[in-house]
Amino acid sequence: MAPKWLAPISSGVSYREVIQSNTPATFNINVAKQTTLDGYSPVNNKLKCFPFNYLIVSNNIGQNGILHYEKFSDNTNATFTVKGVLNPGCSINITPTNYNGNTSSDNDAIQLGKFPICNFQNDMYTNWLTQNSINVLGQTITSDDLNIAGSALSSVAGTATNLAVGNYAGAGMSVASGLSSIASAVMQQKQHNMISPTINGQLNSADVNVASGNNTFHFYKMSIKEEYARIIDNYFSMFGYKINRVKVPNITGRLNWNYVKTINCNFDGDIPQTDIDTIRTIFNDGVTLWHDPDTMYDYSNSNTIVS
Repeated sequence: MAPKWLAPISSGVSYREVIQSNTPATFNINVAKQTTLDGYSPVNNKLKCFPFNYLIVSNNIGQNGILHYEKFSDNTNATFTVKGVLNPGCSINITPTNYNGNTSSDNDAIQLGKFPICNFQNDMYTNWLTQNSINVLGQTITSDDLNIAGSALSSVAGTATNLAVGNYAGAGMSVASGLSSIASAVMQQKQHNMISPTINGQLNSADVNVASGNNTFHFYKMSIKEEYARIIDNYFSMFGYKINRVKVPNITGRLNWNYVKTINCNFDGDIPQTDIDTIRTIFNDGVTLWHDPDTMYDYSNSNTIVS
């Protein structure tokens, strides 16, 4: 089984053509960026970015990728390239394009689950491949596990040596000759004990996913709830963003007021030193600069960013 786009219909014919798989088949997907948060349209663009607003790409077998809208170069869409090779089970992945400064962000690619392999005339190779194509991800044996197995083998080897030194003529040879079998049994037991706890995702779920139409990539547009978005938006409108940069404070960047808070404000002028110290303290403690006396202290007014 395979998606039809891996075997395209050639021009002028009505059949699908299986071509060499040395070049992946590809197509692009555009996902419109989410501009509202649970139906709420924020005033501050900061809320349209991670962690308040982001995109999840899932292959439906336990592998998910979290992507930031603001890292895509396109202001409207998040763009992806799907690549696939026609082979038993199929090899397909999805890659963000023009993301985080990369034309093709291969480090953020996600693999699709395998497609079922059909039997034909009791093909022994296909039977073997089908039985051994279970998707087990992340199955590893750590150095500590190997050390435990090694300790067990050393203990057995020590017993064999003691028997030989103790002049047990037949026993020494017997234990020594069986040492490799014991070592193999110990290693197999350790490996089998490790398989279950280290499985990620689902086992052999290709058949169910394909039958239900879910063996494909899914996109989930995530955001915080409307009530929290509104609270954070009002906070940003009132106090602005924390930028942690060495710069001249922006005191006119918003419509009705600017809140400015500095660290070690470097202020100077042809005024008494006590006044300079007072002004520095005001800015270091945080101060709201109102642009229109008629709207002073009225936080219900719009305070959007102005150019």
